[in-house]
Amino acid sequence: GGSTYNPTLATLKQLGVTDLFVDITKAVTMKRDASPQLLSYLTVFRQLVASAADMGIRVHALMGDTGWATTDHAGPADALDIMAQLETLTVGLMPSGLQLDVEPWGLPDWSTHEDAYVLAYAQMVQFLANDWISLGLPGDLGFAVPFWFNGVGGAVPEIDVGAGPADPLTAVLTALASVPGSYLNVMTYRTDPT
Repeated sequence: GGSTYNPTLATLKQLGVTDLFVDITKAVTMKRDASPQLLSYLTVFRQLVASAADMGIRVHALMGDTGWATTDHAGPADALDIMAQLETLTVGLMPSGLQLDVEPWGLPDWSTHEDAYVLAYAQMVQFLANDWISLGLPGDLGFAVPFWFNGVGGAVPEIDVGAGPADPLTAVLTALASVPGSYLNVMTYRTDPT
């Protein structure tokens, strides 16, 4: 259960950690495989959330796969379904929200399909934002994006998801505007602070 993690959580608390992102993408695979262990997996996760909350640490569910913004349109829907299943459990606590870490820019054919992948990513964000609201899911909805997603220097093309041409960062921010508590986690990929 969640108490198994108490020594680690105590160490994190001493280090000043206030938010913890726990990758539970495995739950999507378990759902797809109709695994009988899914319920216990989600229950243990909610117990971890409760143990962390007792120590003043917020836990966010993290899910994602590079294909979710390209060919696997069921992936984001499965992630929301997992969040809905978590909400039905009575043991433990709900996570503080969900962060999607999809990163299609890590695909081997990114450079040849960049235009389509960037558009598909923004459309995925819009789909998830709309469904998050429709499902009435609690907590924050966030996405990890690279620092160059604003298109400065021509790093990515402008896209049009119905509101006119915009850089991908603006398109994603616009899609998230209707979700209270939504955010972007901008990844800087820096190993040197200079």
